[in-house]
Amino acid sequence: MFSQNARLVGIASLILVLSLLFRTPVIAEPAACESLINKDFSRIPDATTQITSASDIAAQGRLPDYCKVEGYIAPAVGFEFRIPQKIWNGKLLMQGCGGFCGTTSMIAQCDDAVARGYACVSTDLGHKSTPIDGKWAYNNPQGEIDFYYRATHATAQAAKAILKFAMGRQIERSYFRGMLHRRAARSCFRSALSN
Repeated sequence: MFSQNARLVGIASLILVLSLLFRTPVIAEPAACESLINKDFSRIPDATTQITSASDIAAQGRLPDYCKVEGYIAPAVGFEFRIPQKIWNGKLLMQGCGGFCGTTSMIAQCDDAVARGYACVSTDLGHKSTPIDGKWAYNNPQGEIDFYYRATHATAQAAKAILKFAMGRQIERSYFRGMLHRRAARSCFRSALSN
């Protein structure tokens, strides 16, 4: 009787171990792209965020289907975000821009990354302008703070929260690519390390 009980315990233990090893992980279903517009992202620490548009973009050329998200972080940091819905690799890439920035047009530089499954975000660094126009900074202390210190970090925080909601899981890695000035570099490194 003792050996039969030991055998049953052994079999039960083996079944338990095998079930733990070969279980199917529970993965949250990704949220529909359009549902992002209704989600409240105003409680993201250091990045009160409002999404202004979210739309599915059909695959074309080497780009897969992706969700295009546009919005801002209060008071004036604009961003554009591309999230590959079916092939997301768990990684976030922030695309930088040069000069005084002032536009999210650098998102076009994300095509290669989105094609490889990266979610990619670009920011205007807190103002609307051209890369060679610095007039936005005149008498605009908040704009200067956003440009030099805050916008990159706040955009990374917002992108991580949006991805978690949209894809149902945390990001695995975050990266920064592009040009920026020395002061903004500190913010980029801080944002990448806070993953």
